[in-house]
Amino acid sequence: MEETKNLLVGFDLCDDYSQISSFHSNMPEPESVCISPDKSKYLIPTAVCIKQLTGEWLIGEEAIRCRDREAGTYITNLLSLYEQDATITVYGTEYSGAFLLEKFFRKTLSLLRQRFLNNSILQMVLTMKTANEEMETKLYELLDHLGLQKDRVFIMNHTMSFMYYTVSQKKELWGNDVALFDFDKEGLIFYQLTFGRRKQPYAVIAEQIDLSKEISYGMLSEKPIERLKFSFENLANETLYKKIISSLFVTGRGFEGDWSDDVLRSLCMGRRVFKGQNLYTKGACYAAKAIAQGMEEEFVFLPEDKCINTIALQVYQDTQTQKLTLAKIGESWEKINAKCVVILDDCMNLEFLVTDAIKRESIREILTLDGLRLRNDKTTRLEITLSFMERKVAVIKIKDIGFGEFYPTNYRIWEQIIRL
Repeated sequence: MEETKNLLVGFDLCDDYSQISSFHSNMPEPESVCISPDKSKYLIPTAVCIKQLTGEWLIGEEAIRCRDREAGTYITNLLSLYEQDATITVYGTEYSGAFLLEKFFRKTLSLLRQRFLNNSILQMVLTMKTANEEMETKLYELLDHLGLQKDRVFIMNHTMSFMYYTVSQKKELWGNDVALFDFDKEGLIFYQLTFGRRKQPYAVIAEQIDLSKEISYGMLSEKPIERLKFSFENLANETLYKKIISSLFVTGRGFEGDWSDDVLRSLCMGRRVFKGQNLYTKGACYAAKAIAQGMEEEFVFLPEDKCINTIALQVYQDTQTQKLTLAKIGESWEKINAKCVVILDDCMNLEFLVTDAIKRESIREILTLDGLRLRNDKTTRLEITLSFMERKVAVIKIKDIGFGEFYPTNYRIWEQIIRL
């Protein structure tokens, strides 16, 4: 029987545990895929085990049982092995990190084939804690070997998955800002989503605060639980102080068990609080649905690496005043290094228009060129450079570059910092 491509898949890939969720036309929302007889266990160790006698490859609880019986070699940290281009030798055979991770993907994705016979993947979104360009390129190549070409796969970080998950919920859950505490082996991270609703596409801005110095994963075993509860409650109240939060989510293996439940109940005053481990995989699944059905245009997602302001220079060109855009909402603020050259015409000021993603209103920033000797024959030429020190701190540099052999530069430089 011919296969039908109608599965939407969210794959949360982490170095310790991974998760899969799926969506198809007959399902109201994503469902987590379980490979354990215990249907409440959705976490899949990101590991493989090679049976010593047969050479069979195992994942999940089968792999753990094989390891515990000392009947095979258990290999963990597959994502790190792949990222580092490492190799490992097992029973005299050398395996690359790419081979091991590909084997893990094949075994886990085969679970979908077993669950949804005669159905194959229409769109898959792979989500990770962080996803740099180099790692994304490598993962696209690996998935291509599995028959999942780039037109059917998209890679995003956990922040983006959180955004997709949030906007896919009922609107009363994100009537105001939405927050998330993520507590894993790397520590405690706080995320806050702010929404712009004045004009479509609506902006969704993510801010991140690293709280790992205050609460670390090691405190779960090193500190008395009452001490940890006290520390988390104080930190949560301090972090949420004066923030108008509609919904608060908590996720990560650090929140497993019931140690934080009393604290979370105390945080329910005026907001909804949700605790679970499948937020990112389901967010990735919602993203797969949005991509497959062309629903992305409703929102502009701006995670922490994206610029949340447009900065334009007012110029006169082709007999009219125009805006020359130097930075745009949605660009990577770390990569912005815009340059342009202008010729002054009887003015000593430069006017920049700054528009933010939430209010969609422009404010004027005027830079006065103190000490400039303006020539009246339109031969004062300036080079303007815009870059960012931080997401909300832009730096404008202006340099007199002269006018060829007729008027050499005087080496004057002006600089202005714009706090956004």
